[in-house]
Amino acid sequence: MKIYCSNNPHPVTGIITFILALIQPIMAFFRPHPGTSMRPIFNIAHWGVGSIAFMLGLTSIFLASNLVKVTIEPIGYVICCVVYVVVYVLVHLALTGNAIRAQAKQKTEVH
Repeated sequence: MKIYCSNNPHPVTGIITFILALIQPIMAFFRPHPGTSMRPIFNIAHWGVGSIAFMLGLTSIFLASNLVKVTIEPIGYVICCVVYVVVYVLVHLALTGNAIRAQAKQKTEVH
């Protein structure tokens, strides 16, 4: 039996990303009820696992540019990846700002 070995860490980062993505719904299934002492720990763990999975996923995509089977020009591949990251960051910042503004507005309203 021949084992494929590569100097490119893309397969390893991809498998770790996949495993972390599978863990997310399992964690959500066992989510503690709001107000319990374990809920803040769950929130941090769930956010952390999701963030690590996302970052490793992006890393895997960038590492795929060096694979033999990828037949597009490297500069075009990198430009597409960079544009994706920039758009993601801008949307993330806009949505985070919107959530902060909504929370601030909710705190200032008197009922």
